[in-house]
Amino acid sequence: MDIPSARQIIAARALLGINQEKMAEGSGVAIATIRRFEASGSQAKAEVSYRVSTMLKLISFLESRGIQFLFEEDAVGVKLNK
Repeated sequence: MDIPSARQIIAARALLGINQEKMAEGSGVAIATIRRFEASGSQAKAEVSYRVSTMLKLISFLESRGIQFLFEEDAVGVKLNK
């Protein structure tokens, strides 16, 4: 399973038009954790401090709202399915 980067999470939020507070409420992840992760700008799987369960909550929340994380050989991205 590919884990989205902080930049992909930020882009996903932007596509949905939600702020960190709304994502925290909907995902059950503490807002401080979301802020720290997004500020890191790094690939989640390279960050030891972010538990898999925490990332799965964020991914699940975003995907349930139509977000698809893209992982291509030469690019990564995010798209919103309607």
